[in-house]
Amino acid sequence: AGIAVPAPQSHLSPRREAPPSRAPRTHVVVEEKETHSVELVAGALRTLAPVPRSREAMAYLRARRIAEHGAALGWIALPSAEPELDALRHQVVELVGAEAWKACGMAWPSGCFDPRWRGRLVTPWEAPNGAVEYLVGRRITPCEKAERYCGLAGRAARWPYGCANLYALAGPDTAVAFGERASDALSLELWTQSQGADVRCLAIPGVSNWRASCAVLARGRDAIIALDADAQGHEHAPRLAADLKREARTVRRWKPAHGKDWNELME
Repeated sequence: AGIAVPAPQSHLSPRREAPPSRAPRTHVVVEEKETHSVELVAGALRTLAPVPRSREAMAYLRARRIAEHGAALGWIALPSAEPELDALRHQVVELVGAEAWKACGMAWPSGCFDPRWRGRLVTPWEAPNGAVEYLVGRRITPCEKAERYCGLAGRAARWPYGCANLYALAGPDTAVAFGERASDALSLELWTQSQGADVRCLAIPGVSNWRASCAVLARGRDAIIALDADAQGHEHAPRLAADLKREARTVRRWKPAHGKDWNELME
């Protein structure tokens, strides 16, 4: 792709003097906030509306070449027809209760689904402790009036997508990459695997929403900034670099050899 990748079990650049033999298992403190309703609703939707049951959602994943990544099969596919969406809402309420449903951020005050969520591919975002604290909906069918992405009303993603599995799947020499959007993170991870690189890829909740506290996830490791190759990525990369340098062993910037993002590189 026109960039250097680390060889398996090697570092992205020479070690500093007396580096740690292993990347430390960082103790991450999750902020106190009510996310129980989000986790309950996400669990119900994963059961009732899994991605493999949606022809449109699976077609989208295959087109982006991320259907083979097991994580994507744990996402959610919401129906686009209003009667089906309302029927799904009733099933969710039966499982989690009306209070949790209304508090999660997907419902109008009346209890009905916010229409922004119709026909969306929904990605659950987890905190480092594994609790689902946010949901992002991606439009996968053409609709001129709908925004490409939507999120939970009154909430925000505080941790990068994929961070819950970081310590379970990362070895002592595994690098950590920070990209944009969950689908991009999966594309980049599949690409690095094809290159024999030992990298775990996370997605931040939008370049303008980067939190300095998230840099702790790269503590003692080699960090890679893998933002889009566009004006926003260029603008915000220095801010990420400054925060990551306080925690990581090394920091590098990766860009796809062609296209704007890592999805386009895989297409």
